[in-house]
Amino acid sequence: MLTDRYDLVLSTASSTAGDAYVQASDLALTFYPGAAEAYDRAIAADPGFALAYAGKAQVLMRQGDVEAARAALAAAKEVSASLSEREASHIGFFDHVFAGRTEAAIAAVYAHLAAWPRDALVVSVAANPNGLIGGSGRIGQKHQIAVLMDSLAPHYGDDFWFTSYHAMALSEDGQLAVARAKVERSLAANPNNAHGAHGFAHVCYESGEPDTARAFLSSWLATYPREGFFYGHLSWHLSLCEIQAGNWEEAWRLYWDALALDRHSGGPQQKSPMGRRFCGVPNSPVSRATPRRGAGCMAMRTALCHGQATGSLICMFCWCRLSWEMTPRSTPVLDKWRNWRAKGATRPALTFRRWRAAWRHLSAGILPARLKHWRHSPAKTSASAAAAHSTI
Repeated sequence: MLTDRYDLVLSTASSTAGDAYVQASDLALTFYPGAAEAYDRAIAADPGFALAYAGKAQVLMRQGDVEAARAALAAAKEVSASLSEREASHIGFFDHVFAGRTEAAIAAVYAHLAAWPRDALVVSVAANPNGLIGGSGRIGQKHQIAVLMDSLAPHYGDDFWFTSYHAMALSEDGQLAVARAKVERSLAANPNNAHGAHGFAHVCYESGEPDTARAFLSSWLATYPREGFFYGHLSWHLSLCEIQAGNWEEAWRLYWDALALDRHSGGPQQKSPMGRRFCGVPNSPVSRATPRRGAGCMAMRTALCHGQATGSLICMFCWCRLSWEMTPRSTPVLDKWRNWRAKGATRPALTFRRWRAAWRHLSAGILPARLKHWRHSPAKTSASAAAAHSTI
């Protein structure tokens, strides 16, 4: 009987498929490239291996390839007739997530993990800071994730991957001392884990140690594959450290190398908010660029151009954080987009038709006034621009 790295039984008789699945899941959990290809090898060895299709679907979804992810999950459901209860529940959970049924998915994840707490791929979606619970809009979601991870910890022992995720959850909940000890232990056990590097960067930032984070990320990124899913996001963390140190040219070098839309290695969640932090940075080469007409505010480079010209305008995508359950016809948006930064604000998922109506309502009042102000306002300093952004 074949099992995965967490001793969960796999419904395949092919050792080749089982080995490829374990390798693929390890790559997916640590955010190293090659996971989708490894899942393909598992599928080629056993075309009836449902979990391999589901794993590939998860990788494709976080990359923003929604249609391919749905097709992979549909293939998993087609060959799921003889699955174990655990595997059927695993696929059923992802079915809820991909369909945008957030409340049903949250209920399913708690039930699933109560029965199979070592299903790491499910944990990775539930406990990601911007994942199922973190992107749900629930009040107190950061603490909820920390409590969930605390309850699962006895089942994982010193597993390096779980420890890195647990550390991140505790960091987001404000438990920095415990988080730091855990993430350092995780990185010592396996440095090749992008989540561990991410967690350490967060702990350093929250602890007021940008120089420590800068030294660590500069060294760590030198050995992380350029196409790795977190290369762009961790480069963004590094760029913030450079900005705080006053190294503006290095920050902009990182932007053009790893953060621009055509260079970023991550999915839509990682790409969309990155450029906002660069608005108002002095001596920017972007300020001399010409905004590309037709691309609108959706293109980050255009947002940066406008941001330098006015010190205020930001990419519209920065007003609504894309969540895991984003689908082409159901985009989570903000309730009138005005109070989303208030602590505990919720972001109900609206249909496209209602989203368009909400946009028309806004454009009739708020936006024309702001556009008029932007058009006639002098450029702001970086300090005043940052203050303006914090109130949006």
